[in-house]
Amino acid sequence: MTILGHASSVCKAIRLPSALIALCCLTVGSAFADPVPVTVSVTSDFDKKNVAINDTTSASLAASADISSIASGMGESGSLDDSAYWEWCWWIVSPPANAHFTITQDPYDSTKATVSGYFSDADNYTLTVKAKVKIGWSGGDPFSGNNTKDLTNTAVKVKDIQISIAGGDYQSLPSPLYVPLNKSVSFKALPSPDGAAWPSNYPTWSGSAGASGVASAKSVTFTTLSSSSSDLKTVTANCGNSTTGNNIVWDVGMTLTPEDNFKDRDLDAWGVCEIIDLSYSILPTGIYEYQVGGLDWVIVSGGGELISGTYQCTDDADVVVLGLQVQTGPFLQAKKEAAGQPIVPPNGIIIPQRPSTAVYHEDPETCSSGFCGDAYATCDKVVSFKQIQVREGVGTIKSTGKWSSVNGNKHVPSGWFALTDLVKGKGYRYDLEAFKRPYDKISLLSGKPFAGGDFTWPIQNDWKKKGADDSTAKINYATATMIGEALITGTCIVSKAESGDFEQLQGNARSIPANWGD
Repeated sequence: MTILGHASSVCKAIRLPSALIALCCLTVGSAFADPVPVTVSVTSDFDKKNVAINDTTSASLAASADISSIASGMGESGSLDDSAYWEWCWWIVSPPANAHFTITQDPYDSTKATVSGYFSDADNYTLTVKAKVKIGWSGGDPFSGNNTKDLTNTAVKVKDIQISIAGGDYQSLPSPLYVPLNKSVSFKALPSPDGAAWPSNYPTWSGSAGASGVASAKSVTFTTLSSSSSDLKTVTANCGNSTTGNNIVWDVGMTLTPEDNFKDRDLDAWGVCEIIDLSYSILPTGIYEYQVGGLDWVIVSGGGELISGTYQCTDDADVVVLGLQVQTGPFLQAKKEAAGQPIVPPNGIIIPQRPSTAVYHEDPETCSSGFCGDAYATCDKVVSFKQIQVREGVGTIKSTGKWSSVNGNKHVPSGWFALTDLVKGKGYRYDLEAFKRPYDKISLLSGKPFAGGDFTWPIQNDWKKKGADDSTAKINYATATMIGEALITGTCIVSKAESGDFEQLQGNARSIPANWGD
């Protein structure tokens, strides 16, 4: 038989064991007008435990009776015989609300019973069970006794879930939480009642985001993008009940486009001081910037400057990493980084002859030669140098023989020039088109008597950010060396910066290029 609550009981009678008969063969006197009480003790292994709500729990109960009081109260008029019996009854006294328990008496041993059931809500509970024994015998009124046992247990459920980002303090979980793709979040289950210890094997974790196992806190890395603004990636904590955190996983697509985005340029590098247009879009569609905490461009590493939706590259060789950074909310300062981008300066110079121009020779009686040169800055990458200026810097002549009179002369730095668009196969031309003589005049001249001589003039070339102070100039990114040779025959040979040799014999006719004297 089973009982629920105190309105019913479960009872079973058994014959008194022969050992008890032997112990209690005493007569009963008039003292038994009121039966002598029997002392009852109740024990259970279901006490001071934490259990999950709605989990069916069962535990054993045991009772024992102290019969020493029977012997002390007996007279001489009767004795216990084979007709003696015990009758044990069990029940739950005034069960608390939300405690759904029954008692089942052991069919083979009525001193034992099993209490089983569940708690339907979280709380600290006291479940009172009662055992009563009645000992009947042929010599008089029955003996009886009873006792109760308070079973104090805590029923636990998940009250809430909190989150921690990047090892920070735990905080309330928004609904939904907008999580950047590939970011990790630690989810912690909070118990009810507050401060309760979790039952064994709780809380458990589940959900579409991939959480599993048993732990008070669980870290989840969100590697799958939500397909839409309603595609929730769930994390659920369970302890007889379930509490779910809803998450939307978002990403951002970054577009970094050179302002000077000419055909066939390299996109895996940028030129020094080049301007890059910045834009982005949030995925999936339907997610708005304010929902993810707002986004701003940042320079993660490297130099340069962010200016109103653009980035201007640093004025030195570098590798820059740009990114978008969350401005507010749980993922404050979380970043999505673009790939590192090399920033390259010009690193060489060539000065070929300007097309369709004559080779200079003063007259047949001179040792002279020269050419009209176009200076081109060169670079290993095809980028834009529209935001820098270049010039010829300083240099000192080293000369012998016929040219020894100018040995030690210094080159005075020129003015600053812009660089043109890339000329395929050459580089970025020094733009002198605003001048009457739009080219570099490169020549040597001497008169009779003819003699041999050598001439070397290494001239450094500099660059700087357009409009910057001269003190910021990058000195000598490349050296353009002018070389000359005079032969005793009056022949003159001139070259500069890989131009090739320009040779005029002493007797050649006069040849003056256009604008040579300007």
